[in-house]
Amino acid sequence: MLLTGEAVLWTAEAGSPVTIFILLSIPVLVGLAMVYRGFNSWRTARLIKDTSAETAQSVAAGRVELTGTVQDHDATVELPYTDRECVYVTTEFEIKKTVTDKDGETETKWVTKHHDEVVHPFYLEDDTGKVLISADENPEITIVDDAHTTEKYYDAGHQLPEELTEYIRRSEKRQSDGGDDELLGVTSHSSPTVNNITRKENRQRDRRYTQSFLPVGSQAYVFGRAELREQEGENAGQQDIFEIKKDGATTIFAISDSTDEVVSKEYKRHTPLVVLLGLVMSTVGLYLFLTWSYIPINL
Repeated sequence: MLLTGEAVLWTAEAGSPVTIFILLSIPVLVGLAMVYRGFNSWRTARLIKDTSAETAQSVAAGRVELTGTVQDHDATVELPYTDRECVYVTTEFEIKKTVTDKDGETETKWVTKHHDEVVHPFYLEDDTGKVLISADENPEITIVDDAHTTEKYYDAGHQLPEELTEYIRRSEKRQSDGGDDELLGVTSHSSPTVNNITRKENRQRDRRYTQSFLPVGSQAYVFGRAELREQEGENAGQQDIFEIKKDGATTIFAISDSTDEVVSKEYKRHTPLVVLLGLVMSTVGLYLFLTWSYIPINL
């Protein structure tokens, strides 16, 4: 390490070459990953837009795009604030808290106390029949319709509705032991989360609950891959022949309560920014990587 005025010339001898190599490689790798992710999102958006929708009756093994009405298969979830049975839900309960950092500065922010996401297999039905949509392989589900999202605020001091605390109880029990939703209506179940959010100190804070859901009877869009499944009985119909899963070639398994055009736009929304940031980060990282043996660092 050499001193020149107020600058230090950082040479390879100033630290472990392996450590320096790893540190300078990180921005390059992260930048390239962002570029890849951006182009992959753009490719997915184009693929969704360019793939023609099929009917349930015309489904064959391979990549498929379908639209139709959601019908339950073997299980649904019941939510507060709606009487509709749902095949997909994501919920979040937050408390507004004021926190103080190590510098003594305060900040008010929402802190998540409970989060849950559940997806059940369901049928997608149109005028020609219905096809089973798998709940496996982590489908990417996009909820766009405002009617399928609920956001509730509870002012400090106000008691939480019983239907909300009961749902959180059932949700927490489901997460802990994997029980079926319809079997979780036992109000005596002890819930650490409910006990926490109903404590006096938390009752004196503002609270927020958000839920998004895909209800039975709603219109939905699905993009994935149709695979043969075992038929059950001699009178098996089209719904017993194929099951829609993740497309292995593209790793796409998209479900939405909107259209293919809207889903395509969702994939493309942040693509230019992600690619640009990735290019900038990888370029700067590569420059530092190539010049790492002689980097002036101001003291």
